[in-house]
Amino acid sequence: MVSIGPLALSSTVAVSFLSAICMFVVAAYLDRRYQLGLERWLWWILLGALGVGRLVFVVQYWDDYKQNLWGVANIRDGGFHLVAALSVLLVALAYQAYQHKPWRRALAQLVGVSFVFSVFTASLAAYFFPAPQQINTETLRLTQLQGQPIDLDAFTDKPLVLNLWASWCPPCRAEMPIMAEAQKRHPDLHFVFVNQGESIQVITQFLQSQNLELEHVLSDSQSTLLHSIQGRALPTTLFINTQGQVVDMRMGELSQASLAAHIKRLR
Repeated sequence: MVSIGPLALSSTVAVSFLSAICMFVVAAYLDRRYQLGLERWLWWILLGALGVGRLVFVVQYWDDYKQNLWGVANIRDGGFHLVAALSVLLVALAYQAYQHKPWRRALAQLVGVSFVFSVFTASLAAYFFPAPQQINTETLRLTQLQGQPIDLDAFTDKPLVLNLWASWCPPCRAEMPIMAEAQKRHPDLHFVFVNQGESIQVITQFLQSQNLELEHVLSDSQSTLLHSIQGRALPTTLFINTQGQVVDMRMGELSQASLAAHIKRLR
């Protein structure tokens, strides 16, 4: 997770965004030097690659999307097939190099500089904004809605989907029914919902008003869990194996399809 002031992005999104900017900067420089028209062409191929990446993901999880066709357009759910998008981008670059001999040197420079920049920014993100590998449960102050303290170690017998949320957070509220349904559909997993910064009374009133039936809803009134993972945004969902290792993480709203993709990686 990369945090810049109030802005919080996942490391993957931040690196991808900066790499795309790098490509356009290099393309604009090469256009001025060689008069090739690369930048305008690059816009189209990048949009095409992004569209293919989204389409492949939607096809892969069509059973989840067909219940809510509007969800296909909701790219905020993070559903994206990176390998498919990169494949389209590289094939298009190779085709243009094959078709236009004067472009070959410029395209080689474009790919080379962009690749080095991507590796560099990914390394910086991993160093300065490392993803949590494990959660230090000793620092947490979690309580059940009945008021009894509880430790996350109570949920180590199954893989764990750990959702950090708050009732004032619109994306949290939007994904709650999806989480509730997933909890019923996957009894082989623990789903634990840790509210950040609100009282037990507020949590209880919210669940009742939304008619949500959730198991394992906990209160973290001091937001100790969010602080322990150096989080800056809600909702944040961690996917943890039975060894206590964080194998996946999603910052932002999950759809039924993108949640299914993360659960698949957890297993």
